[in-house]
Amino acid sequence: MIKSLKELQIILERLISENQSIIISPHINPDVDAIASSLALYMIVKKMGKKAHIVIDDRIFKLDSSIINLLSDIPEEISIIRPDALPEIVDSKKNLLITIDTNKTNLVPFKDYSGFRDIVIIDHHDIDDLTIKTDYKYINTSASSASEILFNLLNLFGVKVEGKSIISKRDKSAISLADYLLAGIVLDTGKFNKCNVNAKTLKVASKLLASGASMEFVNDIFRSENESALRVHGLVSKTDIDMYNIAIALNKDNPDMLYTVVELAKAADYLIDLKGMDAAFVLGYVRDGLIGISARSKGRIPVGQIMSQFGGGGNNLQAAAKIESHDIENLKLTLEQAVKPGYKLP
Repeated sequence: MIKSLKELQIILERLISENQSIIISPHINPDVDAIASSLALYMIVKKMGKKAHIVIDDRIFKLDSSIINLLSDIPEEISIIRPDALPEIVDSKKNLLITIDTNKTNLVPFKDYSGFRDIVIIDHHDIDDLTIKTDYKYINTSASSASEILFNLLNLFGVKVEGKSIISKRDKSAISLADYLLAGIVLDTGKFNKCNVNAKTLKVASKLLASGASMEFVNDIFRSENESALRVHGLVSKTDIDMYNIAIALNKDNPDMLYTVVELAKAADYLIDLKGMDAAFVLGYVRDGLIGISARSKGRIPVGQIMSQFGGGGNNLQAAAKIESHDIENLKLTLEQAVKPGYKLP
């Protein structure tokens, strides 16, 4: 386990220099935090004179429109590939994989790690039995987001985020890395309303704003489309709240309706903000035969541990899982049984 950011810097400098191919992998169905932190890692690799490739698979789940827009704005020079392109790139014995915003084997968009000589994990979620096997793990569960971690790592590497820091040489289009990182932090902190916000988080956000990050850019990302907003509110309206102040939401009128992972997360975020609520779980199909669960807690109920029982993971404040099943009603009953043993009455 890597114990400090400085140690992580030293290890990355060595491994990036020693390896020929550098692959950056956020989790499947990436959110704003995963995209932003992947871009930050890309810029670190570029600073060291190497080229990296970011792996994103948009075929497993339908990407949220905000993510599609973010990806479409990224200059073409930044290599974003699908997993099926890896064999052409990972064709030597000197290949480095860096996973960001996840440490789980089932949340990386490919399953074969045999082509990588070295693997580095950078994450803020708890580890468990599904964590990728490597000695190079930097896990900081006190960080609000991967974007917070990467902002501090960028500073150690001397990579500046001011202004339009990622510019296309071809068409002069540009994006602001500071905008992306601030959006990643705002997403993972629920607009600074979650318990994972601390003084260090606010200090990083302040520095990003001082570097030119735009709250208008961030707010545009989080403005819900009308149809999606209605679907989220529909889920929330179907919530059962038991005596333990635990909310479990499922569209009982139309249980087979498909949702994006982002919609499930937004519904869970809304529910956990209700007064007196200790935890929220939202279930929905993300594709035929695959059910997503988004979980939130105020810290008293270990949602990360609960989701790990379903093959997922996270931390004590937010977690998720995906389960192959066609019986969402039965899964809800199983979830209800899994939740209650971990609850401690005041």
